[in-house]
Amino acid sequence: MVEAIKNAEGATLQKLARRGSVTTPLVVGLLAIGVAIGALAYYEASDLEAKTTTVTMGGIPAEADVAATSVSCSHITGTCTITLSNTGDAPATVTGCSIYGAAGTMAGQTTIIAGSSENLLTCGMTSGTATAGEALSGAITLSSGIVVGFVGRWS
Repeated sequence: MVEAIKNAEGATLQKLARRGSVTTPLVVGLLAIGVAIGALAYYEASDLEAKTTTVTMGGIPAEADVAATSVSCSHITGTCTITLSNTGDAPATVTGCSIYGAAGTMAGQTTIIAGSSENLLTCGMTSGTATAGEALSGAITLSSGIVVGFVGRWS
């Protein structure tokens, strides 16, 4: 409501009458909307945190990501030393190796640590001959069934 009043000089001014019945419901309504939005935002944020915690605490299985980064082979010993890296977030276990498709003998590090790049494994030929300068191919088998191939040259 508008109310007419006079100031000290006698000029007529208009003043908005304050009545609880007009402003109180408006203020209370705006506060209620603000509280509801705040509660919804809090609920959504806490729900997201719970989902994130679930995911990082085991919702997504950890995986190994293994690759042969270097290969050094000796025709004299018939063995290759393979450097394996694991950029995944889980360790990997080597269960076998082969050269030219034939099962080989293994020595060295058979557990490939997660997030590491210096895992040395030696794979040796069990049959056949190695000729200096000849190209070769081989494979490392992981316990998960994944096969990591490698290529090299006999030195």
